[in-house]
Amino acid sequence: MRNHIVLVFILNSFFVTSQTNGYVEYDVSRNFAWDFHTVKTLSFNATQSIFTALKKVESDSEVTIDDKTDGVSLILRSKTKQFVLNDLEKDSLFNQEVFFKQTPITKEKTTVIPWKLQDSTKTIGEFKCQLAIGKFRGRTYHAWFTQDIPVRFGPWKLQGLPGLILEANDDQNRVSYRAKKVSIGTVMLDVINTDEAIELQSFINAKPQYLKEIEKKMRSKMPRDGTVEMNLPNRNTQQEISYEWEVEVIDNN
Repeated sequence: MRNHIVLVFILNSFFVTSQTNGYVEYDVSRNFAWDFHTVKTLSFNATQSIFTALKKVESDSEVTIDDKTDGVSLILRSKTKQFVLNDLEKDSLFNQEVFFKQTPITKEKTTVIPWKLQDSTKTIGEFKCQLAIGKFRGRTYHAWFTQDIPVRFGPWKLQGLPGLILEANDDQNRVSYRAKKVSIGTVMLDVINTDEAIELQSFINAKPQYLKEIEKKMRSKMPRDGTVEMNLPNRNTQQEISYEWEVEVIDNN
């Protein structure tokens, strides 16, 4: 009898372990200043997930000067593959940022999204899913997760539910993620060096000054009567509209 109990325990452990390792492909749509569609992947094990593009479609930007015409150009170069690394053991998210020539890895403490579980259910592929609604950085997301895959991961920075998020969109349909392929089994996650990661808040706060430096460089190459002005994009056209530390400042005032 004891041998049977041990065998059942081993089989159950294997089943749980296998269900916490896998790979998902998502159709991703973003509708802001222009429509953007791509496929991104989520590879995960029990303690980490990595969300990245299936192909290298992200772009760096570079300001260049045309010496013949004294013109200023903005050239896009596809050389940086962005990612979001969710590390449960470090309670942190790491994100490969791209902002002109800057491509730092930023780090932030994992945000507790105040998800509210709903009674609605549906089947996605072979997985029974439940609806949850939560607000994160200025947008309200509807997420469908499955407890058949008991990990707290999801696409992008959406996480913290009692099962893998297979589908999500914000309530304005600006952003959507839909699983198109799910593979359960052992996967090898890329080893990412995060030793030199900088705090996300520091990176966000430094952006205005960096733009001023680019403006100065561009003006130095333009005719005297030339003008140039660079501004950060309107937050409403970005996926992250507001950040926790900004909300805290408003609340304290």
